[in-house]
Amino acid sequence: MTHRVHVVGGVYRERCRLPNPSDEIWGSGGRAAAVIAGLGLSVTLHSAVDAQTENVLASLAHTFHYDVVTASVSETRQFQYEHGLSTPTIWPPSNPSEVVNLEINADNVLVFGMLEATTNIFAQRVIYDPQNPVAPKPIKFESGLAPRLAYVLNSSEARKLARVDDSIEAASNIASQFKAEVVVIKRGRLGALVHENGRYNRIPAYKTESVWPIGSGDVFAAVFAARWAGQDVPAVEAASEASKAAALYVNNRVLPISSDQIKAESEFPFSPLVVTDKTLEGTEYHVYLAGPFFNIAQRWLVEEARSALQSMGLKVFSPLHDIGLGSAHDVAPQDLEGLKRSRTVLALVDGLDAGTIFEIGYARSLGKPVVALAESTAEEPLKMVSGSGCDVVSDFVTAMCRAAWAAQA
Repeated sequence: MTHRVHVVGGVYRERCRLPNPSDEIWGSGGRAAAVIAGLGLSVTLHSAVDAQTENVLASLAHTFHYDVVTASVSETRQFQYEHGLSTPTIWPPSNPSEVVNLEINADNVLVFGMLEATTNIFAQRVIYDPQNPVAPKPIKFESGLAPRLAYVLNSSEARKLARVDDSIEAASNIASQFKAEVVVIKRGRLGALVHENGRYNRIPAYKTESVWPIGSGDVFAAVFAARWAGQDVPAVEAASEASKAAALYVNNRVLPISSDQIKAESEFPFSPLVVTDKTLEGTEYHVYLAGPFFNIAQRWLVEEARSALQSMGLKVFSPLHDIGLGSAHDVAPQDLEGLKRSRTVLALVDGLDAGTIFEIGYARSLGKPVVALAESTAEEPLKMVSGSGCDVVSDFVTAMCRAAWAAQA
């Protein structure tokens, strides 16, 4: 038996400059409604938008076959990304005086944290994704209301909400403190952790050809909600299908995703990511970041790559940051020592800097995996790089993820 799922979440304009400029109306609510409807369930989306976006939303609802209930705000927010791993610029800024209240009375509700609305939820089953990487807040219900509750959140949100450093401990604390029947923690390349009735189950992530992370969490939460609340599927099975759906989405950026694509075990196109959470030795690094830093553009790229890798929990050796400028006799031995102590190398090869190319060759002579980011370099000058077993990638985000996978293989 299937049940209607009500989605409560934002509909936003999402703009991203790299790898190719994109400008779309989605947001967590709009994306989740499209995903759940694509799985064959009845869906009602509750959101708050301005008049112009309401017209676009009506078209999306007609295309993806879901119903819409909207409240009015003066201006729909825009999320501007430099790339899929960057922190977005949000406009207009939050204004407490313009926050609306959404009241939903339904059996099954998927709730996303919102900037422009508060919620009053009356439901039998609630799935809650706080959508707040800085200061996640628990969902609150009217006194005496105790729905079956599932939290779906990423590891950073879970640790901050539970005020602990360990994801497993965070899941247990959230379940206990907020009376959640299920807690699902999304951990990127480490997959998902499902806590239910005091037991833990690990769900794998998948190795995709490319990675488009914007909205991947929305897809995960939507599929989990559709299966767990909409179709009474056990939480572990629902999370497993959600992980597969997220892999399909980050690789293809195509919605909807059919049930057949998720369920086809033998035909699923991606293999589980095999990663170890092996602790680094004292002087060891996950990634050596090779690349020139002789002008502003080059330094910006080094800074951006280092920040992206560190946001994944990786320890990065960066010659710019860890050694700095100096004479060849001072710098080169220290750089090579850092390279020896690193598990993998991420090389920024645009411009074909001599030092970077040397570092690639040195790393390959040591048998270390190398991921080379080449956004604007032709194939011909990179023959020795690709021919020596390096993984040459043209997309920034995909390169960061492949370096992370290699560092923990």
